[in-house]
Amino acid sequence: MNRKQFIILGVVAAVVAILAVVIGNIQSGRHEATPQGQLYPSLEAQLNSVTKISVRKAGDIPVTIVWENDRWTVAEKAGYPADVGRLRQTLMSLANAKLVEAKTRNPDHYPKLGVQDIDKAEADVQRLDLLDKDGETVVQVLIGQTDKGGGSYVRKVGDEQSWLVSEQISMATKAADWLDKNLIQIKPERIQRVDVRPVEGLGFALIKSDPQQKEFQLEQQVPEGKRIKPGQPRRLAAALNRVTLDDVLVVDEQLIDSDTKWHAANFKTFDGLRIEVKLREVDDKHYLKLLAQLEPEAKQQGPKEPAKEANNESDTTATEGVLKTHEEVAQDVEQLQQRFQSRTFIVSSYTANALGLTYEEMLEDLEEKDPDENE
Repeated sequence: MNRKQFIILGVVAAVVAILAVVIGNIQSGRHEATPQGQLYPSLEAQLNSVTKISVRKAGDIPVTIVWENDRWTVAEKAGYPADVGRLRQTLMSLANAKLVEAKTRNPDHYPKLGVQDIDKAEADVQRLDLLDKDGETVVQVLIGQTDKGGGSYVRKVGDEQSWLVSEQISMATKAADWLDKNLIQIKPERIQRVDVRPVEGLGFALIKSDPQQKEFQLEQQVPEGKRIKPGQPRRLAAALNRVTLDDVLVVDEQLIDSDTKWHAANFKTFDGLRIEVKLREVDDKHYLKLLAQLEPEAKQQGPKEPAKEANNESDTTATEGVLKTHEEVAQDVEQLQQRFQSRTFIVSSYTANALGLTYEEMLEDLEEKDPDENE
């Protein structure tokens, strides 16, 4: 091969290589954009100015989270408190997102990444809007599929360029998923008395005379041939400990078309808190109403020294730091009233079954002894 032929072949090879690059870019819709820094470099510094967040999935109603009265609330749920932990995680993932790789600019290829315009989308595309107190836009971004490496495909609204970013940005798109699910938490050691008024059957009361007393007693006399079923009194007394909600109904949803009556239970603590509970089941859903009150002349019963008797089962450590002062209970009541506000909550069957324990479920038959056993 002579020098002239070698040069010709070299030129041809170079042309072919250039054409391959050009054709590849045309086919993929990519351009020469290079990763540089973060998706939103100044977002972390701007987060304190954000007062409204809109989350929308293609085909769904938007969820609006608003900063009002010094707390984040879910507008579609009549201003019920939002899950601040979930909110913080979403915003910090977006603020920390670094540009990893430039992807397509071709709208025809957006659906492959899930970053097409949400009004045209039939796939799993999500849109996140952040606004400040003046209504000015801080962020408008489309969030698409998750990359195998753990990142996400995104595209800023109005920008042709799509990107792979370093963070996995995942957002709940149902209003119920943004709710603060922690409804109430009262440790069973605080409970002094529980009065139960069921829809059917006998009403009853569980009582403790002292905060250090481990077991609750049935105020009524236990019928002959019956006994208190182990664990059931404690189960009822602990029913208000870490109650979580599945959903909260807005005002126009609370008119449940049902004749089902409400099971009622009143919980009273040693330090002056009273919680009234109403519960019923309709179409396999468990509805719960709560009311918090403060006993006006409540006298806190702090831990006492246990009586020095043999086999004494009281334990001062069980109530240390559990009972509260009258002022602390008053603050709790105010916060609980704001949370309850005549709302109706949907709770799990586990919670409903504990709160709805009946007199019959509290007792069991005495075991009959085998005659041979007596011998």
